[in-house]
Amino acid sequence: MPPSRSRPRGITVLCVFYVLMLPFLLHIGDETYSHFLREASRPTTEVIGLGGLLVVALIGATVYMIAMYVALYGLWKVEPWAWSLSSVLFLIGGVLSLVDFSILGLVYHFGILWYIYSKREYYSKHR
Repeated sequence: MPPSRSRPRGITVLCVFYVLMLPFLLHIGDETYSHFLREASRPTTEVIGLGGLLVVALIGATVYMIAMYVALYGLWKVEPWAWSLSSVLFLIGGVLSLVDFSILGLVYHFGILWYIYSKREYYSKHR
């Protein structure tokens, strides 16, 4: 049985890793967004159609990243809802890695999902 309100060391490492990666991820997102805006503003119909899809994808990625940081905050604070939210988000990341044929992303997301699942007793409402 886990000690009251303590978090697993692996969750601490995961949260710190994401916080340290935030400036890098924001820089990549900013560069990608700027590139897509330049491409979407071209006067050709093929790019405009693709540009709209890319803007929707960027909005989805932004919502995903915000939700991930909310989930990580909850994992850090050992909140019961955080286990469910982070599990769903890492499952989505794993499925997207599968669709993208990214073996590294697949191993990463499903590995973290397995670890979070193995620590579910820390996030139980009935502790």
